[in-house]
Amino acid sequence: MKGLKTYTTMAIAAAFAGIAGAQGISVYVNGEPVQFTGARPQQMNGRVMVPLRGVMEKLGAYVSYLKESRTVIATKGDVDMQMRIGENYALVNGRRTSLDVPAQIYGASTMVPLRFMSEALGAQVLWDAPTMAVRIQTTDAPPQNPPVTQRPQPTQPNPLRVTSFDMDSTGFTRAGDRVTFTLEGTPGGQAIMQIPGITDSINMAEVAPGRYQAIVTVPQNAMTITKANAVARLRVGDQEQAIQGGRNFMVDTQAPVLREPFPQANSRTTVAQPNITIELEDLDGSGIDQTNVRMWVDNRDVSREAQITGSAIFYRPNQALAAGEHTVRVIARDKAGNQSEKNWKFTVGGARNVAERITHNGAKRLRPGQVVKFTVRGEAGSSVTYNIGDKIMNLPTTEVSPGVYEGSYTVRIEDDLAGTPVTARLRTRTGEVYDIDATQLLGEIGPPMKPTFTSPDPTTRSIQGGTVNFRGKAGRRAKVKVTVDYTSTLLGLFKTNGSIAERTVFADEDGNWETGDIKLDSNVTGAGTVYTVTAVAVGKNNVMSEPTKLTLQR
Repeated sequence: MKGLKTYTTMAIAAAFAGIAGAQGISVYVNGEPVQFTGARPQQMNGRVMVPLRGVMEKLGAYVSYLKESRTVIATKGDVDMQMRIGENYALVNGRRTSLDVPAQIYGASTMVPLRFMSEALGAQVLWDAPTMAVRIQTTDAPPQNPPVTQRPQPTQPNPLRVTSFDMDSTGFTRAGDRVTFTLEGTPGGQAIMQIPGITDSINMAEVAPGRYQAIVTVPQNAMTITKANAVARLRVGDQEQAIQGGRNFMVDTQAPVLREPFPQANSRTTVAQPNITIELEDLDGSGIDQTNVRMWVDNRDVSREAQITGSAIFYRPNQALAAGEHTVRVIARDKAGNQSEKNWKFTVGGARNVAERITHNGAKRLRPGQVVKFTVRGEAGSSVTYNIGDKIMNLPTTEVSPGVYEGSYTVRIEDDLAGTPVTARLRTRTGEVYDIDATQLLGEIGPPMKPTFTSPDPTTRSIQGGTVNFRGKAGRRAKVKVTVDYTSTLLGLFKTNGSIAERTVFADEDGNWETGDIKLDSNVTGAGTVYTVTAVAVGKNNVMSEPTKLTLQR
């Protein structure tokens, strides 16, 4: 985002929020103290809040408060920021950004989260523990030496300080990738780092005075995760300081899934120009790289003639295919570089009157309880089934008159049928199999059913073991995404948070789903850690259900 920078030099995102007695905190901007005439900085819900004016104006920002809409506005250069009292998000240049703590009214003052406001306006925020001071440095001002205060200073000749912690990866990584992490701080110390959910503790070597580095190779068995946060610790003598990376560490180790090809493998179709399709899915990962999806039909690259989306590739030949066997090859990569390939064959038959067509009355918007009727026309005396996408398979039909087959389906509240293709399979009395695709897709339906948790018991608020298998209920064969976030405390002072697991699973025919064992324990998720487990059902075009949250404490 233009004008908005993310800094990794925050001594854990909430370092100065974990200190008791926030009333005594001082704030400096480019080395100059900020004078507060009314309310002083306050600790609210684990974050330092400051009056709207004072710090913001010291940063060179224009600030105002719209009383009617209870909206705080701050503008500096090309950065425009708005936040409403009580809302857990802010708008930065029109983009929605989450807030740990919303703006609040304290007495007669409007209080705003200091770290978020400062960094959003292009400043670097550091916590100076010996002096209990927040030091803010703007990018357009030279570094300032810490001001002399009346507080007693540490007596050791080399006080501990961590100034930054960053990595050289800016996007998704995959198994085998090597990422370099660098910590800047006091020289002569011992540094270790960890990525909860990805790696155990790793020693960082001091490659130059005050510069510590570690090279992490993404393990082959690493889970796909998008919001992992690296945490490092630096110890000098009897002092130790921790810092959390400002950017998420993103891992995608799973190759895309290619499924439900049509015409189906080893099937026969009477349509000389069939819709040749296959679904593409990248579970919890970086997403399908549409520029790296290719299709070959009979060894001819038809990719430029095909329609490629983030979830499928569609190709309809411009000319009729010759009667006989045809081959299809599809290769797809995700944005992390993981690749999958699918090969299959189908046959174009010459007897058009054997399997003619399939029609239905469900092209318009669907609603729960509606009955959709399907009609297949083909050779009399055949066995005919039909499929609704890849979730509702092998539904039977009845031959109501010679060569006319009918079936019906009642839409359920948990169904997700928007834009779903309909196909039929006809098996003749002599054993020949033909596939037919309807010319119209099914209509749309509302978002998928909200999933629930059945294990651990939702009424239970604590966990004991190091691994947990989350279970629940959702719609039949629904796609359920489960995320495990954590909030913990390091050294008894500093709060750290992030995601320890992200997993996508599919419910069975009865709507039961489970994640399998997820490891929760690590060096930064010990006793007192609070886990927030979120489950959401994902429908067509990534339409999400309402989330269900489960809060547990170790």
